[in-house]
Amino acid sequence: MRLSLSNHFIVLVLILIGCRPTATPPPPATVPAHTPAITPSPTSQSEVIPIFDIQLTDDPDGDSRLAGQTVTTRGIVTAVFEAGDRVFIQDPDGGPWSGLFLFRPTVKPAVGDEVEVTGRVREFNGMTEIEGGAITILSQGNPLPAPRPIATGNAAQEQWESVLLRVENVSVTNPDLGL
Repeated sequence: MRLSLSNHFIVLVLILIGCRPTATPPPPATVPAHTPAITPSPTSQSEVIPIFDIQLTDDPDGDSRLAGQTVTTRGIVTAVFEAGDRVFIQDPDGGPWSGLFLFRPTVKPAVGDEVEVTGRVREFNGMTEIEGGAITILSQGNPLPAPRPIATGNAAQEQWESVLLRVENVSVTNPDLGL
Protein backbone atom coordinates (compact mmCIF):
# COMPACT_ATOMS: atom_id res chain seq x y z
CA MET A 1 0.00 0.00 0.00
CA ARG A 2 1.33 3.41 -0.90
CA LEU A 3 0.66 6.14 1.60
CA SER A 4 0.10 9.74 0.77
CA LEU A 5 -0.20 12.68 3.08
CA SER A 6 -3.92 13.09 2.61
CA ASN A 7 -6.74 12.55 5.08
CA HIS A 8 -4.94 9.38 6.17
CA PHE A 9 -2.77 11.28 8.65
CA ILE A 10 -5.11 14.12 9.69
CA VAL A 11 -5.77 12.67 13.14
CA LEU A 12 -2.11 11.77 13.60
CA VAL A 13 -0.99 15.28 12.59
CA LEU A 14 -3.44 16.84 15.02
CA ILE A 15 -2.08 14.69 17.81
CA LEU A 16 1.50 15.54 16.82
CA ILE A 17 0.83 19.24 17.27
CA GLY A 18 -0.94 18.69 20.57
CA CYS A 19 -4.52 18.90 19.37
CA ARG A 20 -7.14 16.25 19.91
CA PRO A 21 -10.20 16.61 17.70
CA THR A 22 -13.15 17.17 19.99
CA ALA A 23 -15.47 19.28 17.88
CA THR A 24 -16.17 20.13 14.31
CA PRO A 25 -16.02 23.58 12.77
CA PRO A 26 -19.39 25.24 12.38
CA PRO A 27 -21.13 23.92 9.25
CA PRO A 28 -22.57 26.10 6.50
CA ALA A 29 -26.01 27.47 7.28
CA THR A 30 -27.69 24.95 4.93
CA VAL A 31 -26.23 21.85 6.64
CA PRO A 32 -27.48 20.85 10.12
CA ALA A 33 -24.60 20.47 12.58
CA HIS A 34 -25.91 17.25 14.07
CA THR A 35 -28.59 15.46 12.10
CA PRO A 36 -30.65 12.98 14.13
CA ALA A 37 -30.85 9.42 12.86
CA ILE A 38 -33.93 8.51 10.85
CA THR A 39 -33.63 4.72 11.07
CA PRO A 40 -35.94 3.58 13.90
CA SER A 41 -33.93 0.59 15.19
CA PRO A 42 -30.36 -0.68 14.97
CA THR A 43 -29.33 -3.90 13.25
CA SER A 44 -29.17 -7.05 15.37
CA GLN A 45 -25.70 -7.67 16.79
CA SER A 46 -25.35 -10.92 14.80
CA GLU A 47 -25.50 -8.94 11.53
CA VAL A 48 -22.87 -6.37 12.53
CA ILE A 49 -19.33 -6.89 11.19
CA PRO A 50 -16.62 -5.56 13.54
CA ILE A 51 -14.33 -2.88 12.12
CA PHE A 52 -11.46 -5.29 12.81
CA ASP A 53 -12.89 -7.74 10.24
CA ILE A 54 -13.29 -4.96 7.67
CA GLN A 55 -9.74 -3.65 8.13
CA LEU A 56 -7.74 -6.84 8.74
CA THR A 57 -5.85 -7.77 5.59
CA ASP A 58 -2.95 -9.83 4.38
CA ASP A 59 -3.03 -8.14 0.95
CA PRO A 60 0.34 -6.42 0.31
CA ASP A 61 -1.55 -3.37 -1.01
CA GLY A 62 -3.59 -3.16 2.22
CA ASP A 63 -6.93 -3.68 0.48
CA SER A 64 -9.82 -4.94 2.59
CA ARG A 65 -11.04 -8.47 1.96
CA LEU A 66 -14.55 -6.98 2.04
CA ALA A 67 -13.96 -4.31 -0.64
CA GLY A 68 -17.01 -4.07 -2.89
CA GLN A 69 -19.34 -5.59 -0.31
CA THR A 70 -22.08 -3.85 1.66
CA VAL A 71 -21.56 -4.21 5.40
CA THR A 72 -22.97 -2.95 8.68
CA THR A 73 -20.54 -2.00 11.45
CA ARG A 74 -20.48 0.05 14.65
CA GLY A 75 -17.99 2.39 16.27
CA ILE A 76 -17.36 5.55 18.28
CA VAL A 77 -16.85 8.74 16.27
CA THR A 78 -13.30 9.93 17.00
CA ALA A 79 -13.05 12.81 14.52
CA VAL A 80 -15.32 14.80 12.20
CA PHE A 81 -14.04 17.05 9.41
CA GLU A 82 -15.50 19.15 6.60
CA ALA A 83 -18.91 19.65 8.19
CA GLY A 84 -19.42 15.92 8.67
CA ASP A 85 -18.44 14.75 5.20
CA ARG A 86 -15.32 13.02 6.56
CA VAL A 87 -15.68 10.96 9.71
CA PHE A 88 -13.43 8.54 11.58
CA ILE A 89 -14.92 5.80 13.75
CA GLN A 90 -13.21 3.26 15.96
CA ASP A 91 -14.03 0.20 18.05
CA PRO A 92 -14.40 1.37 21.67
CA ASP A 93 -11.53 -0.86 22.85
CA GLY A 94 -9.12 0.52 20.23
CA GLY A 95 -6.04 -1.35 19.12
CA PRO A 96 -4.75 -2.39 15.70
CA TRP A 97 -7.23 -2.70 12.81
CA SER A 98 -9.89 -0.87 14.89
CA GLY A 99 -10.43 2.36 12.91
CA LEU A 100 -12.46 3.13 9.78
CA PHE A 101 -12.99 6.19 7.59
CA LEU A 102 -16.50 7.23 6.49
CA PHE A 103 -16.74 9.42 3.39
CA ARG A 104 -19.89 11.51 3.04
CA PRO A 105 -22.15 9.58 5.40
CA THR A 106 -25.89 10.22 5.23
CA VAL A 107 -26.08 11.60 8.78
CA LYS A 108 -23.62 14.08 10.26
CA PRO A 109 -22.52 12.64 13.63
CA ALA A 110 -20.58 14.33 16.43
CA VAL A 111 -17.39 13.24 18.17
CA GLY A 112 -18.34 10.76 20.91
CA ASP A 113 -21.43 9.40 19.14
CA GLU A 114 -21.73 5.64 18.93
CA VAL A 115 -22.91 4.97 15.39
CA GLU A 116 -24.00 2.10 13.25
CA VAL A 117 -23.17 2.50 9.56
CA THR A 118 -24.26 0.46 6.57
CA GLY A 119 -22.55 0.96 3.24
CA ARG A 120 -20.18 -0.36 0.61
CA VAL A 121 -16.55 -0.94 1.59
CA ARG A 122 -14.06 0.49 -0.88
CA GLU A 123 -10.42 1.44 -1.19
CA PHE A 124 -9.64 5.02 -2.18
CA ASN A 125 -6.14 6.54 -2.25
CA GLY A 126 -4.85 3.58 -0.28
CA MET A 127 -7.42 3.93 2.48
CA THR A 128 -10.29 1.61 3.42
CA GLU A 129 -13.55 3.53 3.70
CA ILE A 130 -17.31 3.30 3.59
CA GLU A 131 -18.67 5.81 1.11
CA GLY A 132 -22.10 7.35 1.60
CA GLY A 133 -22.93 5.00 4.46
CA ALA A 134 -26.33 5.20 6.14
CA ILE A 135 -25.73 6.11 9.77
CA THR A 136 -27.87 5.46 12.83
CA ILE A 137 -26.78 7.26 16.00
CA LEU A 138 -27.06 4.72 18.82
CA SER A 139 -25.88 6.93 21.70
CA GLN A 140 -24.11 10.23 22.32
CA GLY A 141 -21.38 11.58 24.60
CA ASN A 142 -19.37 8.35 24.78
CA PRO A 143 -15.70 8.44 25.80
CA LEU A 144 -13.22 8.13 22.95
CA PRO A 145 -10.99 5.08 22.72
CA ALA A 146 -7.65 5.80 24.38
CA PRO A 147 -5.06 6.91 21.80
CA ARG A 148 -2.56 4.13 21.20
CA PRO A 149 1.01 5.21 22.06
CA ILE A 150 3.23 4.38 19.09
CA ALA A 151 6.63 5.20 17.63
CA THR A 152 6.49 7.54 14.63
CA GLY A 153 8.19 4.92 12.45
CA ASN A 154 5.27 2.54 13.01
CA ALA A 155 2.42 5.01 12.52
CA ALA A 156 2.18 4.37 8.76
CA GLN A 157 1.58 0.63 9.15
CA GLU A 158 -1.72 -0.61 7.69
CA GLN A 159 -2.97 -1.85 11.05
CA TRP A 160 -3.03 1.73 12.39
CA GLU A 161 -5.04 3.22 9.49
CA SER A 162 -7.79 5.49 10.90
CA VAL A 163 -6.87 4.57 14.50
CA LEU A 164 -6.48 7.32 17.09
CA LEU A 165 -2.74 7.35 17.91
CA ARG A 166 -0.43 9.21 20.25
CA VAL A 167 3.24 9.74 19.48
CA GLU A 168 5.58 10.88 22.21
CA ASN A 169 8.99 12.56 22.35
CA VAL A 170 8.45 14.26 19.00
CA SER A 171 9.83 17.61 17.94
CA VAL A 172 7.61 19.59 15.60
CA THR A 173 9.61 22.08 13.58
CA ASN A 174 6.61 23.64 11.82
CA PRO A 175 3.74 24.04 14.29
CA ASP A 176 1.40 25.33 11.57
CA LEU A 177 1.91 22.42 9.15
CA GLY A 178 -0.29 24.32 6.74
CA LEU A 179 -3.42 23.63 8.81
